[in-house]
Amino acid sequence: MGGVEVGPYSRAFDDKEGEEHNRMFRENESKFGLATLALDYLRLEEALGRPPTLEEIGTSKFEYRAEDAGLGSEMEVAWVRYEEVVREALAGKVPKR
Repeated sequence: MGGVEVGPYSRAFDDKEGEEHNRMFRENESKFGLATLALDYLRLEEALGRPPTLEEIGTSKFEYRAEDAGLGSEMEVAWVRYEEVVREALAGKVPKR
């Protein structure tokens, strides 16, 4: 999902640096959550014999992570992009940073 390295928080950060650190940390948390959700996606796909829908995977599980992870705020578009990323990962394609 293309996380970024985030060092430890420092009290020496000014407001702008602190906000940027927190933004990157939240983005990484969301990407980690979506990567973990991919396991549920694949389990459901195997059980159903087809890719699961957003509703079947759980809209609420996906929704709050998608925007912070950089997939966008429109859920249907974000879901399509997420499925593409899962497929690319299965094919061994590593996203460019």
